[in-house]
Amino acid sequence: MLEAICNEEHPDLVVGHSMGGFWAQMLRGYRKILINPAFHPSEIMRTMTGEVKYLSPRRDGALSFTISEDLCDRYLALEQHQFNGIVSTEISMTRAMFADQDEIVNCLEEFESHYPGCSVRYHGRHIPSHPELKSVLVQIASDLCANY
Repeated sequence: MLEAICNEEHPDLVVGHSMGGFWAQMLRGYRKILINPAFHPSEIMRTMTGEVKYLSPRRDGALSFTISEDLCDRYLALEQHQFNGIVSTEISMTRAMFADQDEIVNCLEEFESHYPGCSVRYHGRHIPSHPELKSVLVQIASDLCANY
């Protein structure tokens, strides 16, 4: 779905946070910034199977969704191949921000093993604040768009 949207919209930059970072990382051929990406969502999802309430209002009005073992298994299958197809151009088009106090995920070492030298640490938690986004994300986006 994300790839289809990008193919239609041709974004200059894709930004994904947490599980969105997982999905954005798998896009090939687009500049992208991952914020505290969760590269193993199946592990987190297995701790919360059943009905889960959305954190933000949805356009379709849905209030909850169901996490099943089958859904977790499907995510696990994606996780096992998520870093396929990374070539030097992908590395040059990808950056990530990692909070030093992330209380949910820490995938910095895994990211660096695939995208060496492409991460930035910032002082903060899993969900970045406006000042963190303004000072870190904007600079990374500016540099990434200017250099590639």
